[in-house]
Amino acid sequence: MRFKVAAPDATEIDAAILALGRELHARTRQLQGGLFDRERWQGALLDWVLRDPSFKVDLFRFVDVLPSLHDKEAVRRHVEEMLLRPGRALPAGVGAALKVAASGIGAGVAAHTLRKQVGEMAQRFIIGATPEEALPKLEALHAEGIGFTVDLLGEATLSRQEAERYVERYEALIRELPGRCAAWPEDEGLDRGPRGALPRCNISLKLSALEAHLDPLDHEASVERLQKRVLPLLRAAKAAGAFVNFDLEQWALHDIAYDLFENVVSLPEFRDWPHLGIVVQAYLRSAPADVERLRLLAKKRGTALTLRLVKGAYWDYEVIRARQQGWEAPVLLHKAQSDAQFEHLSRVLLQQHELLTPAFASHNLRSLLHAWVHAKRAGIAPRAFEFQMLYGMAEAERRALREMGARVRVYASFCREWPIWSGVCSKTPPTAASSSNTSTTSGSSRPF
Repeated sequence: MRFKVAAPDATEIDAAILALGRELHARTRQLQGGLFDRERWQGALLDWVLRDPSFKVDLFRFVDVLPSLHDKEAVRRHVEEMLLRPGRALPAGVGAALKVAASGIGAGVAAHTLRKQVGEMAQRFIIGATPEEALPKLEALHAEGIGFTVDLLGEATLSRQEAERYVERYEALIRELPGRCAAWPEDEGLDRGPRGALPRCNISLKLSALEAHLDPLDHEASVERLQKRVLPLLRAAKAAGAFVNFDLEQWALHDIAYDLFENVVSLPEFRDWPHLGIVVQAYLRSAPADVERLRLLAKKRGTALTLRLVKGAYWDYEVIRARQQGWEAPVLLHKAQSDAQFEHLSRVLLQQHELLTPAFASHNLRSLLHAWVHAKRAGIAPRAFEFQMLYGMAEAERRALREMGARVRVYASFCREWPIWSGVCSKTPPTAASSSNTSTTSGSSRPF
């Protein structure tokens, strides 16, 4: 039987959220850059892009193919065909720039500028190529009172050799980061929770990168192969004092990920280790059952688990794939439904916070403040839960949340070995071959 939560007084809750939102807005305005601040303008452009679904899809397709376009004519043709669709309304500056890129006269300069601008935009979300490169940025975040979780940028691996390289890179993160973080000055609100000290080094495992042959039709063998990859990483993380989170990706790997997680956290060597967590995607129809399964698992093992609640990042892919196959989509079909389910599950997690430590991951401030209002009403201390946001986005908002007493963590990525963008993560020039493995159908790997 699923855990039931009493319906709150919506009018009273909304009034409290609005009051908290006004305070957050006032603090955010004080922390934002000036009118000509570069980060402010990049953020505004990105926000506009994400509000237009058709342009978002076309832009991501263009970004995906751009590294393999080696002459100005190819760039011009792709801009014209992908981005300048008839009837599409674009902001004045963006529209003018794209028209220049599609013209014969300015195509050469525009091609160079587009590569540079897209590379710089990508770099906003990448913490570094190596632990050495990322460490100063991570330390600066900690000095601000902001925690981190890091993953390795990339999608599913296609060969055993590639998967082994990902495992080696995760091993390097676990080997190098925790000891370097230990020397930082302690931040009481960030480094301690209700049950004691929290690991400063927090690592998110992208399971599809660790094993090349994950097949829902070969479920048990897939779990077994993946477990062999994951166990050494967990043992190293436990010994080093790092936190490990299991990321969730497309629905096809959902049951594999959850069965793997249940297997490993139930092993005697990990049963009393509290620094393990997994994602629940609120846009999934199964999300309430997923939370209940994790609650029962934590209760059975007698040690709390962390649950990162996200909306989900693969909605387009899941809907398109389900329609192609004639299946019922595993996701809720309307954004409002996902938002409502996120809020419902937030209340469930807060009521069960002694078993499931909540990490509310979203850039929707209504969603975050809804959880905070319910925590305050229940008398739950801010250090009993946390908010998570993407590195490179909403810097003013996360600082304002921190000033207001919340614990905030950013989700940051290390660039993969073979960067798509020359100069973003290394000096290796991009080639058509190196970019050919990037999927345009699976959607963003970002968890928010």
